[in-house]
Amino acid sequence: MANTQSKIDLLEELNFKLQAENSELRNENAKSREIKKRPTLLLKLNRVIKKNGLIAKLEYDVLLIKEQSLQDKDMVLINEEVPVSSKINSINNHKQIVSQSENTLTSDIRIR
Repeated sequence: MANTQSKIDLLEELNFKLQAENSELRNENAKSREIKKRPTLLLKLNRVIKKNGLIAKLEYDVLLIKEQSLQDKDMVLINEEVPVSSKINSINNHKQIVSQSENTLTSDIRIR
């Protein structure tokens, strides 16, 4: 009976060691699966970063377009506020000033 009991004790010890080894292998296997997932996670993260970059660029482009549109509207409003007769008068005044300055320049030149 002592022989049988020692065999049982030996088998229990062996069983305990095998269970510990099995648990260790399961942990290593889980770590291995996690490591294999990392490149996939990194790829997904890179895709998200690129999408966010594209979204930010598109938002910036939309902002620029809106600003340009507002500036264009302001220019249209300014042009609409000034009556056409004032524009013509302004052009005529400019022509007169240019003409006067040309006359002044030619009259200031003395021929010897």
